[in-house]
Amino acid sequence: MKFADLLRAPTGIDPLRASGGFAALAGTASLVEPYFVGLTGALAAISLVAWASRVSPRGGRRAATNWAVAGSVGVAGAFALLAGPPWDGVRGALLGATTFALAWTTRTVPPFGEGDR
Repeated sequence: MKFADLLRAPTGIDPLRASGGFAALAGTASLVEPYFVGLTGALAAISLVAWASRVSPRGGRRAATNWAVAGSVGVAGAFALLAGPPWDGVRGALLGATTFALAWTTRTVPPFGEGDR
């Protein structure tokens, strides 16, 4: 079994799109309650792993690689870890927004399990 097969959800839900959407919600909620910054970080990590599993060619087909957006998620993650007192209120929202952008830019790619056969 390949690593990409382990990420396939049995319910048919795309993990990148789901985690990107929920990261945007958690990032918005982190403006009110700081607890959600950690949840946003976890969802961003899930999104990056789901995105990275699409980058490798499968069956002669290569997923759209948007390295700039994926890099912005990494930069926002580093900002979320290192943000000082004036900026710590927006770190979850920034991380959620970049994760949502990563999920949004890959919406034209077929869902995770299609086209593998």
